[in-house]
Amino acid sequence: MAIEIPSLRDLSRRTTADVQSALPSANPTFRETLLQALIFATTGRTWEAWQQLRLLEREIFPDTASDATTQARWGALRGLAPLLASRATGYVSFTQQEDEVASPIPLGTLLQSGTGNLYRTLEAGTMQAVSLSITSMTRLGSTVSVQTSADHSFTGNSAVTITGANEADYNGTHDIVATGTDSFSFEIATTPESPATGVMTASAMLATVLVESDGVGQAQNLASDMAYSWLAYGEGQIYSGRHMTTTIRS
Repeated sequence: MAIEIPSLRDLSRRTTADVQSALPSANPTFRETLLQALIFATTGRTWEAWQQLRLLEREIFPDTASDATTQARWGALRGLAPLLASRATGYVSFTQQEDEVASPIPLGTLLQSGTGNLYRTLEAGTMQAVSLSITSMTRLGSTVSVQTSADHSFTGNSAVTITGANEADYNGTHDIVATGTDSFSFEIATTPESPATGVMTASAMLATVLVESDGVGQAQNLASDMAYSWLAYGEGQIYSGRHMTTTIRS
């Protein structure tokens, strides 16, 4: 159980009450008196001692100690060594618009997140068509929600093509928002019947490759569906072709 630390006001009230009890004929609340000055001084030093006790309570336990040396000493008592900061790894999906020319993703492609972190591909990738069956597609207002038969690699920047819907307004290429590993949504301007019917598929051109951060530590971790810029590949060569959007997937 944590130590209960009284506030400075509570300490002042308690000290004043104690003095009043010990000296019934005195009035310790009178301003600018020696008695009140002594109460203020005693209260302040007592409160300072409580704060030092609070600090001690935090620092003597390894879970809350702020000093790295203290944490290391606690670990040594149990035969444990601090873990070194590691590089972040994850998968990045490179997406391609319909009017873009497919390009391979070289090993060592350099990516930069919006926070300035750098990541490199650990493997080469090739753009390819990915097609999944749609198990359900419903519209609520202008938002269409799609459920796929298996996990997809679509990202918030993917241009996904819907085919096979009997309600023709659903068909076509849409900029989607990934709402789950097997679901996504897109906006539509018309009002076709819901739910959609037919043998429906969702397809896109993309490549999913493993990446690793250049830096180490917790700051390298990023949320899913965060967009990246494609900077370079190989030995610092700048990619001069059309920039494709890349998005990390956790």
